[in-house]
Amino acid sequence: MGTAPPGPFGYAVCGGCGAAVRRRLLAHGHECDPERYVAHKACRLHWQRHGFDDAVRAWLTSPAGRFEQFYARRLLAGRRPARPGEA
Repeated sequence: MGTAPPGPFGYAVCGGCGAAVRRRLLAHGHECDPERYVAHKACRLHWQRHGFDDAVRAWLTSPAGRFEQFYARRLLAGRRPARPGEA
C-alpha cells in the first residue's frame, strides 16, 4: 500500500479537484466530484492564460502586429485587399 501524501492535520489537497481530503483517503482512492473537478481545472487554465493579454499587446507593437492592424482596418473600411505585386 502507498504512503499518504504529507499535509497538515491529516488533510491534503487533491490535485484533480482541489478539495481538502483526508490523506488516507487520497492515498487509497479519492473520487473527484465532476463539477468540482471541472471548476478547478477552469480556474487553473485562467492562471495559465494570465499573460496572454501582455503577449498580444507586445505582438501588436511588433512590425508584423502593426501590419496586421493596418490590414484589418483596410478590410473593415471595405477596400479590397491588394494583390501580390500591387501597392
